[in-house]
Amino acid sequence: MRWFLFLLTLWALYFGFAMFAVAPGPFNWPQLIMGLGAILFATLTAWLSAAGFVEHRSEGPATATKLLKTPPGFIWAFVVTAFCIVGVIRLITRLLHL
Repeated sequence: MRWFLFLLTLWALYFGFAMFAVAPGPFNWPQLIMGLGAILFATLTAWLSAAGFVEHRSEGPATATKLLKTPPGFIWAFVVTAFCIVGVIRLITRLLHL
């Protein structure tokens, strides 16, 4: 189940990327809602998958540090950080009309 949730996490992150960066035309509300929904879904599935990885290793209770050290947690954190950095850059360039 943890691998299935991991694949769902990757799919949701890809869908969010497609809504925020690849979709043609002007950026509008439906794209924002679908992109944010994909990120929230990826967050949920990454958390559940990471909890499965921690339980499989039997390392005791699942702390936030242990969850982020698993493959789904690390990939989710990296992609969401990249989304935030690119989003800030897009916002700055849009405000400065570059």
